[in-house]
This record gives sequence, structure tokens and C-alpha cells, in this order.
Amino acid sequence: MEQCRSFFEGAALPVPFIPGEQQRNIVATGRVFSTRKESASIYGIEDCVRELLSQPTEDYVLLGAGGHGIASQGLHYYAVKGPLALFIQLDAQLDPEKIKQTFIAIEKFYTALEKIAVPPNRRFVFVESQYREELNGYGWIDGQPGKFDKKWHTTQPNLLYMDAFLELAKSK
Repeated sequence: MEQCRSFFEGAALPVPFIPGEQQRNIVATGRVFSTRKESASIYGIEDCVRELLSQPTEDYVLLGAGGHGIASQGLHYYAVKGPLALFIQLDAQLDPEKIKQTFIAIEKFYTALEKIAVPPNRRFVFVESQYREELNGYGWIDGQPGKFDKKWHTTQPNLLYMDAFLELAKSK
């Protein structure tokens, strides 16, 4: 976890929220930090979402930076923890304030779900990718592996977080 902290602080960014028990299991491989024994590709956001929908998926965190070339570096945060699954890819060239606000929103997702009685085998999935915008959206899945219970909600990128939080608020 110390290498992860140093990486983000060295980039003048806060460390994204990682649940306490997962912090102890973070392993660093270059600029990628993960709790998974067999780490998925940090570029493969669609593979991580597909895995969640097609097979039982244990809790994990996979985060870091990567890209193809100096101009296409991205920050990646994939986390599955209990009733929450977040898959976020941000352009590392973004305004650092936008990145900080996204990291704050990540922690708010965890906090919001702590206040909701989520039935077993139900999970809230949120995807934001600045590289694969067709994946962006949110929804609830039931069962593991799961199917979306109603529909995959999509919206304008600037409304994605607000709409997702409103969906969670309706679940109280």
C-alpha cells in the first residue's frame, strides 16, 4: 500500500479510497496496484465488467496508471466490494481537480451503500470510461453471475455521477 500511496502523492493526487481490509493485500507491479492474485489487464475495463456479469467474482481492487504512448496515459480504478462494483478510467491529462473530484465520488459510493440494506447477491455497478464511452452507465445486478435487474442506465457524462447517486438514494 505504501508504494500505491507514494505513486499517487508523487503525481500530486490523493490516493483513491480503498476499503481497509483490501489495503493490506495490495501488491504493486510497476504502476499497477492490485489485490488479485491473477491481475486482469488494467486496460481491459470491458473484460472486468464481462467477468462480473458472467462468473462469481470475489472482492478486489485493481488501480494504477497505464496507456499506450505518452499522450494516452490513463488512470484506472476497478473495485468489487460486496454490493458495489466500480470501473473507472480517466484520462491522466485531465485537470487534477476533476481527478480529485472523481476520487471523492468513489468514497461517496462506498459511504452511500453502507447506508442501504442491500439484499445478498445484489450489486450496484458503475462504469465511467473516457476511452470506452459506450460502456458508461450504472445499474443493479441480481445474482452472481448476474443480469441487470431492470436496465443499464446511461446519461450524459456530466450527469453520470449525480444520476447514479440519485438511483442509490431511491433504494433506501
